[in-house]
Amino acid sequence: MMSPDDLFKRMQSCCHPHNNHRPPFTLVLGSGFSFPIIPTTSQIVREDLPWWQWCRSNQSGTLGPNVYQTNLNGATTPEAKLEAKAFWKRVHAVQRNRAAELRFELDADGLPTKETVGQAYRFALSPDCGPGVNNPADVRRYFGDIIRRVGRRLNPSHLFLAAVIAAYPKLFGTIFTTNFDPLLQRALQLFNVPYFVSDRPDTMQDPDDDNVADAIHVIHAHGSIYRYLLLNSPQEIENYANRNQQMLQKYFHHHAVMIVGYSGWDDAITRALTNVDQFAHNLYWCDRASNPETSGLTPDAKAILAKHHNAFFVPIRNSDSMMAQLHQRLLGTTLPALFHSPILAAKEQLDLCDLTGIK
Repeated sequence: MMSPDDLFKRMQSCCHPHNNHRPPFTLVLGSGFSFPIIPTTSQIVREDLPWWQWCRSNQSGTLGPNVYQTNLNGATTPEAKLEAKAFWKRVHAVQRNRAAELRFELDADGLPTKETVGQAYRFALSPDCGPGVNNPADVRRYFGDIIRRVGRRLNPSHLFLAAVIAAYPKLFGTIFTTNFDPLLQRALQLFNVPYFVSDRPDTMQDPDDDNVADAIHVIHAHGSIYRYLLLNSPQEIENYANRNQQMLQKYFHHHAVMIVGYSGWDDAITRALTNVDQFAHNLYWCDRASNPETSGLTPDAKAILAKHHNAFFVPIRNSDSMMAQLHQRLLGTTLPALFHSPILAAKEQLDLCDLTGIK
């Protein structure tokens, strides 16, 4: 294990202006990094997906798509909770004859158990699930509705991360995310951080960031809302896990890897991490628990931590507080300049605009 303070000290030592090793760290971000603006996988399974389905199927009644967009607490009402229980009862009845690795169990509340929430998520968004979201167009429509409901909001995790990258552009080179949302890109734009995006798992390019390009490489490992291929179903995840594992495995071997908000599902990232013989620059897995045993990490993730002497579990309260603490440590302020000195920050942005020759 390693304390967040010790991790920050290591990161701070990499921020020296004469540091020639680029990049010291690569990031892997999961659904927890977009919380609470974007529901986590567990929230999608237990609340949000049944609520969306109910609104969508009840357009002629008191609900409808507009209710899903405007009633942010709709999924927590007693009526919605009863519908969620009924939804998963229908889905569970369909999945009984599926392969064992795709099956999920229901708890006393009639919802998928904590241990099998990943299987439930994948099955409910697969073509084999009649009561679920069973075609790619509707899957994309569902995540599109989530993004539309978010609007232009940003959460602290992305804001503080973007501020850190703006101040130390060579601290990170590549950021892998399993999220479909555009929050990371929006935050980077807000702080004028150059970046380029790879969001097609079917043509994932080599994440080689050991060059002179001063731009962050954002890789949506499961696709993004702006593409038609979103990896949700077991077959899709399996196909592209097999396709991309070797490339990612080689990359993770050569880089210090910091993971935040990601529990370690069976996908290309987890398989690559599992098959790394040695992390040349250490692995830091940050999660909301005091130790790996009590964390929400998958058995595969816990096995990775147990396998390597230089793979560290870092206990954090949540990704928001972690990124705020990192910002405080590296920049010496509790808030980015955009918030504590907005006029100066706006002036700096305007100074970048060359209007020479324009009357």
